[in-house]
Amino acid sequence: MRATSTWTATSSIDDACGPLVGKWLVGYDWRRAFWVNLPLCPMVIMVARRWPAVWLKP
Repeated sequence: MRATSTWTATSSIDDACGPLVGKWLVGYDWRRAFWVNLPLCPMVIMVARRWPAVWLKP
């Protein structure tokens, strides 16, 4: 139950903020979106490899 409510809350925040942040990033220059994602992707990969058991707990 807690996972469902966390997923729903996160998705709602993403749905509300995503278009606004995307428009702001791309409004100036589309390359800005690339430079924001460039450091985020390796960090997400490192976190996923470091704590794989967290994602698999029932």
